[in-house]
Amino acid sequence: FSKMSHDIRTPMNAIMGLAALAAHCDDKDHVDDYLKKIVTSGKHMLELLNEVLDMSKIESGKVDLVLEDVSLPDVVDNIVSICRPMMVEKQQEFKVNIFNVRNEHVITDGDRLQQVFMNLLSNAIKYTPENSNISLNARRVEDKILIEVQDDGNGVLHPDQLFEMFYTENNRGGDTRRGMGLGLSLCKSIIQSHGGTIWVENVTPHGACFKFVLDAVEVKLYE
Repeated sequence: FSKMSHDIRTPMNAIMGLAALAAHCDDKDHVDDYLKKIVTSGKHMLELLNEVLDMSKIESGKVDLVLEDVSLPDVVDNIVSICRPMMVEKQQEFKVNIFNVRNEHVITDGDRLQQVFMNLLSNAIKYTPENSNISLNARRVEDKILIEVQDDGNGVLHPDQLFEMFYTENNRGGDTRRGMGLGLSLCKSIIQSHGGTIWVENVTPHGACFKFVLDAVEVKLYE
């Protein structure tokens, strides 16, 4: 539990902050929006706890998929609503860039894809210093979608080991609290279950860029 405290803290901060806003707001539309985001954050935290408690699923590398029509902007909006309080606290600038994506709907497991985005973006916030930049980029590469989450942290020492279960690095700077080393391992299992790949590259002069490609067999772009 001490290792997973950071992962739980992110959606919990969102829930507490949004609940406080809703309690002092008389505008029904705003309250409804706050409540919707609270439900999204609570759902993510429940999924996180389920994954930690169900260690056999993670260790076996078996991730069940429920394929559906998913809107990438909706997934990103949900994740940003959860992570925004942490970004504001650290005064980080966040940008979303879309390149040559003709249609933003894909066939994938929406909850699992959101899980991947959440892990990558929360790590970027954690390991990026205050007043720095984080970006999420999506670009079409032939019949696939390449997703990039880039931060201004210290980069990584061992890119090949970063996706191993329980592996953590302490050189990245930013928030000194370390996770339990399951998030990236789970991301790898999810992406591979979709027939894709995930990797990390160091960015000059500093920072890291996590990239994953969703294969056209499982993720279909509508023309």
